[in-house]
Amino acid sequence: MLYLLKNLSDISGLGPLRIFGSHLVLICIGAALALCLTYFLLPRLWHRLPQDRGKSFTADGKFSKGKPTGAGIIFFLLVFPVLFFVLPILPNAHSAFFTENGEFSWRGFSMLLSSEWLCVGCIYLAMLCGYFDDRATKPWSRGRKLVLDIAVSFLAGLALCKFQNMELWIPFTKHTFEVSWFTYTLIATTVLVISLNATNCSDGIDGLLGTQTIISLIVLTIFLYGVVGHERIAAYLLIPHNPHGAYWAILTSTITGALLAYLWYNAEPSSVLMGDAGSRGLGMLVGIAIMVTGNPFILFAIMPVVLFDGICGIIKLAYLTCLKKIGAGITKVPTNKEEKRALPFHHFIAFIFRCPIHDHCRNELKWSKIQVVIRFLIIQLVLMPILLILILKIR
Repeated sequence: MLYLLKNLSDISGLGPLRIFGSHLVLICIGAALALCLTYFLLPRLWHRLPQDRGKSFTADGKFSKGKPTGAGIIFFLLVFPVLFFVLPILPNAHSAFFTENGEFSWRGFSMLLSSEWLCVGCIYLAMLCGYFDDRATKPWSRGRKLVLDIAVSFLAGLALCKFQNMELWIPFTKHTFEVSWFTYTLIATTVLVISLNATNCSDGIDGLLGTQTIISLIVLTIFLYGVVGHERIAAYLLIPHNPHGAYWAILTSTITGALLAYLWYNAEPSSVLMGDAGSRGLGMLVGIAIMVTGNPFILFAIMPVVLFDGICGIIKLAYLTCLKKIGAGITKVPTNKEEKRALPFHHFIAFIFRCPIHDHCRNELKWSKIQVVIRFLIIQLVLMPILLILILKIR
């Protein structure tokens, strides 16, 4: 809507309105509006949220029990009107809805089905799946969650390519590769499912996932606006230019603003938790933004700590599930080193370290919650630029 004021300036001659034609201005306005809305409305709405059940397998599960959870549905819903306000839906509304003869045309409505808005729908669908799990009296099974994750991720992949061949670039080569829409959708589905589950597994300590994701989204906003969305810089770095890179940057920056406000209330000791509604919605957002860059391997550079933390948890969970399926499941969780040493080898290797890694740091290394958040943040800030430079320059 703000973008249309730029067109109004051309008609009315009001020069200052041209500022709303700047994508950088829209990026800043979107983040500021989302931050303010979430900051003022979140504490007034979280009493409507379900209460956290607590997780017996985490180091601090008992402390989260009873707190309002599923706050992701609040800050994502508050973001939607802001996106409608700042995201350029119809950059040229008149030519979209009217022909050269001045007759009304329905084709303008088809522009509402752009990749940006279709992907926003998939983000909200992932968020809703997480919220219904938060509200359920009995947690959803892992199989049910996985099927839903794959289904939503596949839809997002189709929304990104819209049944057209896509161009990808990969590290260590100067060439780009054109892949079919089906191959692209499979790659996107894989990236999105990994991102969804990594963020979900990493949401176990107050402020941990929030801080990690904020850093990732800020870097993605800069990358989408200043690299992928900039024709000259993209050409210099030998990566495909995306003319809608700035639109995606507006999307990521707006949700970053809402996440900053949420983090104000989620800082230790937290008053509210994002739940699966927040972690899954954020995982879908980050994964989609990664695919928009044209290089799925950027996932490892943008969220290295979350990815390692989450994937370790997923691998251990899969291993324990396999043991259970073959009748060799663990009947008693060891509570000390002596009990661990007494376990058979195929059980012992499951308890070499706790998963996710932030649980290992809390329980085995005796780090405080603040130490985990700050140290993981430092690791992220050190690894991210190194990995990004390697991906961008060693080609």
